[in-house]
Amino acid sequence: MNYRRYAAFGNTFCALAITVILMVVVVVEALGSGLLVRADEVAEEKPERFVVESSRQWEKGTFAVSGSPASLAWMLKPGVKKVLLEDWKLLLVNKENLLPEGYKIETKRLSNGLLVDARIYDPLMEFLKAGNKAGCNLLVCSAYRPYERQVELYEADLAKYQSMGYSYEKACAITEETLAVPGASEHQAGLSVDIVTLRHQVLNDAFADTKAGKWLAEHAHEYGFILRYPKDKEEITGINYEPWHFRYVGKEAAEQIHELGCCLEEYLMLQKILVVQNRTDKTEK
Repeated sequence: MNYRRYAAFGNTFCALAITVILMVVVVVEALGSGLLVRADEVAEEKPERFVVESSRQWEKGTFAVSGSPASLAWMLKPGVKKVLLEDWKLLLVNKENLLPEGYKIETKRLSNGLLVDARIYDPLMEFLKAGNKAGCNLLVCSAYRPYERQVELYEADLAKYQSMGYSYEKACAITEETLAVPGASEHQAGLSVDIVTLRHQVLNDAFADTKAGKWLAEHAHEYGFILRYPKDKEEITGINYEPWHFRYVGKEAAEQIHELGCCLEEYLMLQKILVVQNRTDKTEK
């Protein structure tokens, strides 16, 4: 029997159960305190459309439980977004959350010439040093990418699939399974690195079964990193499983994400709930 598979399923189920319980408790308490407003009290919005759009539009200050009926969609009052965005380590970058125009970072160069956000340099060095000490022979093959480079990579993949006979729309869809659209790549934020080994430099699922792949997944959180695109989270992250892609979020968040078995999007949703809960507690006092 595959005990690892069942254990992973159990961890995921427990994490989901905890999230749902917290969500229900906080929503009930927050309604009473006035911190939240029911979605069905928002005039001139079709419920189905509201649920879909509210889950994607941060700028409107909205919060929705993915896949839930309209009665469980909520409008957050201003301020929660600001609280979360104050922590640069938890910057969310994906199709729905593009990097701000003109986003700039201070970079630091790795020994192989690649760049990363200067703030993650030291923890990254500790991470790699520990892995190499364990006999993994780690190698960073991709790090910070400027916007222009992301455009080049995206257009190259797009052209490749179109030359294979795919329509423009289908080529875009296939490309975006493994490569973020320009502006939506964590590599542009300088907070992520692709890690391989001297022996295994191919970016494929087989890396997860190597000694290095297993060590990285097991110990990344100890140094403030997470496996950014886990298996079975593709529908949430929008990116296929990438056992080589690691993102810095800080030790506290990394340990919590590792323990819950969730992805960054799920973790940030939980943090929004906890922010509201904390405000509710203060209001009641």
